[in-house]
Amino acid sequence: MLRDDYLLRLIEQIGRVIARIRELLLKGEVVRDTELKEAAAAAGQDLGLLRLVTTETLSSMLSPTGRTDATKSVLVAELLFADLLIVRSEGDEAAVQDRLAKIQAMLSAAARDEDPVRRSLVKQRIAALLEMAAQEGVTLTN
Repeated sequence: MLRDDYLLRLIEQIGRVIARIRELLLKGEVVRDTELKEAAAAAGQDLGLLRLVTTETLSSMLSPTGRTDATKSVLVAELLFADLLIVRSEGDEAAVQDRLAKIQAMLSAAARDEDPVRRSLVKQRIAALLEMAAQEGVTLTN
């Protein structure tokens, strides 16, 4: 449970990074991914690797034993959403589609977590992510 609490705090931190990215984009400013890379590293993730791997490989990386962890899945979904906002601002439609596919896979994985406690812990973050996506005109389903 302590690990889940730590991951939830990281997810909230990433949520704040997303809010800052959105704010900068609304002001028309150029957004650098430095802060996002730092947040990813703090969460034990390599943003560059998340960008490079296929959706299938990402799913395997996060569930090497076949057992899904909703907290990790949502954490990665939020990182990828923040990255989606950046690549969309750069006009990279192929990268946007790649991030969308990966985010959907992560949200689907979170829903398959067999641990009801973990699923309930991330339920609020998933709802917040879906709301932010809708505000950005990005269609995600849970």
